[in-house]
Amino acid sequence: MRILITGNVGESLPPPYAGIPKRALLIASMLRKRGHTVGIVFVYRHDTEDDLGAGGEYFFDYAKKPTKISKLFFVARHAIRHPFLFSRLLNFYIREHRRFIWEGVVGAAHGVVLEDVVRVFEPDIILSEAAIIRTFMATQIAVRHNIPIIFDTYAEVRDPTILALPGGEKYRAQYWRRLLSIPALIIAPSYYCGKGPQEFAPPGKVSVIYAGIEFEKYRSAPLTKEEARAKLRLPHDGFLIIAVGSLSPRKGHDHMLDAISRMPASLSAHAIICGPDDASWLRDIAREKGILDRTHFFTNLSEDDLIALYRASDVYCDASNTPRACLGMSVTEAMAVGMPVVAYNVGGLPEIVKEGENGFLVPLDDIQKLSEALRRVAELPRGSYGQLTEKSILLAKELVDIRMCAQQMISALEGVYQSAHV
Repeated sequence: MRILITGNVGESLPPPYAGIPKRALLIASMLRKRGHTVGIVFVYRHDTEDDLGAGGEYFFDYAKKPTKISKLFFVARHAIRHPFLFSRLLNFYIREHRRFIWEGVVGAAHGVVLEDVVRVFEPDIILSEAAIIRTFMATQIAVRHNIPIIFDTYAEVRDPTILALPGGEKYRAQYWRRLLSIPALIIAPSYYCGKGPQEFAPPGKVSVIYAGIEFEKYRSAPLTKEEARAKLRLPHDGFLIIAVGSLSPRKGHDHMLDAISRMPASLSAHAIICGPDDASWLRDIAREKGILDRTHFFTNLSEDDLIALYRASDVYCDASNTPRACLGMSVTEAMAVGMPVVAYNVGGLPEIVKEGENGFLVPLDDIQKLSEALRRVAELPRGSYGQLTEKSILLAKELVDIRMCAQQMISALEGVYQSAHV
């Protein structure tokens, strides 16, 4: 099979090592090992690209990170090059979304690029990440070429704030029913996030496949906790609480900082925050809470250094505080290393965090309860803490080992391919 992965795959090849591009590259690597050919469409190129050994064929909208001016030229160039297709895609976008926005114009230009990619790569199947603008355009190109398309959805169907549509809930339901009737299969990364497409898609079209991680790579990390802390210049005797991911407010890093500030000073609790965005607002909060000297920021780490950061830490804290919390790969990566998890009881997190077994769940936005749960882990006897870590490792292996998840994805792709060629 020739599989083209597109949609919201990520801005670029890593770094940063974000969840969706990492997932796409891991799937590509497993598909290639099975003899399939994989192409992936990213937004732009950069000088330090790392495809994690996936060995795919890569396509880009831009030669480097785009500016407002370069996006304007991008639109003009592709609108002039294929005016009929560009106009058709843009008009269809406006008709379906009932609005004219600049992102839709850029999306139509991307659709023209995708038309070229499809003609060159000649995919048997298109796998499109996140059912928003780029997937909308990929759908039109797939239909145009009679290529089966699979949606790999996240929270965009369930959370109306991600794709705001005029016309109220009635039109939103109509839109999703129309769009979700097109793909041959819809994949969700958790049962929680599968509920959104299940509400609107035809029966039997939605499958849940967890985002797999390289379990053995994380589990067999060679560094001890002491060695990892020394390598990353972290305090050797503190209780380190880590969160990895976007530094946007929806990830709740500010909640974690507040929770840590409420813990007894005797516990020497430190915050470890790793993400690719501007951390200045979080530094201000840490300063306001009096814990800036116990807050450590990391960005754009290599995979090996990220594993070391997990190894150096004592507990993973996921304070995601919106309906978008499907199930982040960083949680399961931390579990594979052997960390308990403290999290808000929201989204897909209860599917992987079992209360009292590998961590603790607290009510959404209850920062005091979050602080108490973190303190509870910090004060656990060594044996009880060890039981939580062992359960985390076991659950990560059972649910998100890439070998199992990739096999499920490959079986799904092969099933769609066979159905299309009956």
